Amino acid sequence: AGANDLFINLATIAPTVQALVANGSDVATATNTASTAAVTAMGTAGAELAAYIRTQMIAKGAKYIAVLNLPAASKTPFAYAQDAATQALINTMVVTFNTHLQSGLAGAAGVLLVDAYTDGLMEAANPAAFGISNAVTPACDLTAPVPNAFSLSLVCNASNVISGDVSRYLFADTVHPTPYGYFLLAQLAANSLVAAGWMLPPAL
Repeated sequence: AGANDLFINLATIAPTVQALVANGSDVATATNTASTAAVTAMGTAGAELAAYIRTQMIAKGAKYIAVLNLPAASKTPFAYAQDAATQALINTMVVTFNTHLQSGLAGAAGVLLVDAYTDGLMEAANPAAFGISNAVTPACDLTAPVPNAFSLSLVCNASNVISGDVSRYLFADTVHPTPYGYFLLAQLAANSLVAAGWMLPPAL
């Protein structure tokens, strides 16, 4: 839900700016207004998710709930293709969502917050430490309509990846992880469960 909120709110900025400019606002003021609204909406979304967890899970008897926060979307191929101001805005939106999510879950019994955001920052800063061979280039050949009809990892397979060994690439397309990226995310979640005493460590 959080990732969808992020891209939905990003997509609203340009039309909002256009509408404000059409109504007489200057571009800088309109951009600031639209960006602020997008950040506020992300905070609302994070708070809403926390409320859903409390009312639809905890209140109905769930005892062990692992919640992954929103990953570092500013460290994706999509974000890298944007200018510095947009990358900063993406990061602010993610941090705002995560802050409201964490605040909304503060003190909730049986809730473990898994910090995918910080882990993503560390992967971007030192990919080799995580066994990542490439953290900036999509593994899928996203050329549409051939070989990738939708220019997404949704239809990516062994026949339409880029040349070379992509088994340790982090991103499949501009935002979605590869199988190895998902392995790292699962590993983070498992390690967090072990650290919390919710799961036994794997046998050596």
